[in-house]
Amino acid sequence: MDPVSAISLAATVASTFREVYVVARFIYRTVDHVKKSESEQKDLQLEFMQEIYFLDSFGRLYLTSGGIMGDAELDERWLKQIQAILQRLQEKSAAFANIAKYEDPEYQTESPYENSQIATSRFMDFKSFDDKPLSSTRKSKSIYNLKSWRWALLDRQKYEDILAGYQKWMGKLKDLLPLSIAFSLKHKREQPLALEALASDENAKNLGLESHANLWQLMLDPTFQQTNLKLEPSLLEAPSQLSEGSVLGLARLQAGNTQSKTKVLVEYKAKDPNALIRKESAEDPIVQLASLLSLSGKHDLRTLSFKGYVDDPERKRYAFIFAFPDQVHRSTPTSLHSIISTSSVTAQLSLPDRFHMAQTITKTLAAFHSAKWVHKSIRSQSIILFSKLENEKETMVKSPFLANFEYSRHEKGETARAPIDDLEISLYCHPDRNPPKQDFSRIHDIYALGIVLLEIGLWCTALNIYNQYRARMTDAAKAQQLTATQIKKLFIDAAQNRLSHHMGPAYTKAVLACLRDDLVEDVDEADFPMIFQDKVVDKLDIRAAESDAGPKENTKDLNLQTERQIPKRSSFWPF
Repeated sequence: MDPVSAISLAATVASTFREVYVVARFIYRTVDHVKKSESEQKDLQLEFMQEIYFLDSFGRLYLTSGGIMGDAELDERWLKQIQAILQRLQEKSAAFANIAKYEDPEYQTESPYENSQIATSRFMDFKSFDDKPLSSTRKSKSIYNLKSWRWALLDRQKYEDILAGYQKWMGKLKDLLPLSIAFSLKHKREQPLALEALASDENAKNLGLESHANLWQLMLDPTFQQTNLKLEPSLLEAPSQLSEGSVLGLARLQAGNTQSKTKVLVEYKAKDPNALIRKESAEDPIVQLASLLSLSGKHDLRTLSFKGYVDDPERKRYAFIFAFPDQVHRSTPTSLHSIISTSSVTAQLSLPDRFHMAQTITKTLAAFHSAKWVHKSIRSQSIILFSKLENEKETMVKSPFLANFEYSRHEKGETARAPIDDLEISLYCHPDRNPPKQDFSRIHDIYALGIVLLEIGLWCTALNIYNQYRARMTDAAKAQQLTATQIKKLFIDAAQNRLSHHMGPAYTKAVLACLRDDLVEDVDEADFPMIFQDKVVDKLDIRAAESDAGPKENTKDLNLQTERQIPKRSSFWPF
């Protein structure tokens, strides 16, 4: 992006933000005109204030003269996405802006549409909030009758609608902000210092960027915030083996110097045979993994809070210990794989819940990938869910967690190239890793993610999809084992032929992008997180499925066209 275009686009973003910010403040001040009880007005003001605080922190971090957009050349793709979100917020609040133009003195001086001197500025100054009620400053008669616009606009539904709109688009903005870290670092000579400043910035903390900055810091410096997370074996009471198919089991951990023991979760990790005699250090993979889990567990990255690990040399493994999340039943969690395997057709997750789970898992992986960390064990067994605190039989499907970081490491770290003997685990492996021919990369994680997304969409495990295919093969064909490339193709054909019917075209495109390695040319680019957001994350939003549905066809004509119609077969998928 050339400098002139960058400056012009940055100025447009700043101008749109200024308009949205000033109108949002006006809306907040007019909430007390809503015909609601005083407590309802306060609740509405509080919720809207939270959105304004987010806008305020974003503007101060990005749009002030010393902010991220002031001293770094941000990617055009990222800037355009930010501008698109701000434009939607502006459109959502346009009716309020029309009133503010005549009634609000702050809008009259601070809006870029009212003050040409600030319309082209790349930066913005901030004033303290003024929560005084709205008052008219014009003595001449307004073209709006105050009673009329109270009745027409300032009612409960209008405010609730605009609040919902702000929460929706502000959520999208929050998803995009971590992606800017890679862009801003690209032009920094002292990256560790820049990350330290970002992680300690109050506005960055308000925007949820501290955790992402910490992941980058750990990637650049293995000793970052490193503490001794190794625990004495005597402190842990845990089963020698976990239940079949489980990645977590129940255990008890002694609390400090007391005799009391707390219920915790344990996850076992087999030691690398080549590392059995290696002395643990900051660069040791197990120590780095412990540091990664400790950092991610402190923040809202959909991983469990990490307590420490225990060395078990007799069984040649480590026991990693996690705390239960708040407000869950302290029983053994279940996995997505288990739910899919045991659910009847009528017990399937609702469509909105499936989209939500798919996008939540993908965002979690994207957060680690943005700082170039890989998971290496992405599969539906690694997605865990807890039961509700008040009802052990009810699963909290809206709150999935990513576990089983068995071989997780930084992308440039060591890679094991041992073959995988377990058929079901091998189904999630990219052909380049089954058998291993390349070092593990984010592309291989993304391929495995595509399998999980396919499982969610078809509500069928990868092994069952594989077995359905095998069942339709001839006896002679069954005698030969499918190659990893053939397995990849059967999953691609399953997505192409079956997935759109269940989840829509947008979701299908996201899955195919993962399975077909569509992102392989982009993975080393600085804007890869943004590309992944475009091609995968955004397409897993149920609203994308609804917008792709298009106009409804005439039902009568559709029935005539499709009656007894047989779907076209794939050259590889036999049913």
